Amino acid sequence: MITEIKEGTDLTLRLESEGELYDVLEKRHLGRGSEIQIKAPGKGKSRFYARLPYRIAGLNVEFPEAIALGSAENLEVQEILSSDRHELDTHFLRVEVFDPGGELVDPLSGNHVAKNGRLDLLVDIPYNATLGEWTIRITDVVSNVEGKASFQVIK
Repeated sequence: MITEIKEGTDLTLRLESEGELYDVLEKRHLGRGSEIQIKAPGKGKSRFYARLPYRIAGLNVEFPEAIALGSAENLEVQEILSSDRHELDTHFLRVEVFDPGGELVDPLSGNHVAKNGRLDLLVDIPYNATLGEWTIRITDVVSNVEGKASFQVIK
């Protein structure tokens, strides 16, 4: 028999094992545990939680300080754990590239898979790119931990 749960009802989600818990939609770390206390969402509304065996402490981002118009350089991202007791799993990273005016450059931005917590990505700077300081922001989709790098686009 299926029982309808009313919106706002207190619920406890019990997981098989303990881990670092994240509310992915709210972009919050909930702490370490095996239970998540929530209020039931309304019809048609969803919640999305994740459990990792480790906590992501940061992202190490490496990119050259300057890149010429029409060139391509390798972006390297390595996730940093709060402890070294675990091997990193596959993670999803959002890469966003911003021009000197702070505008998102869609063709250079996107979602990417970081196997073992590592992403190597070739970034192509077009010949008609604006000269000046650009920014790359990388965000781990589950933990919402960010890393940044700035670089100059030169002739």
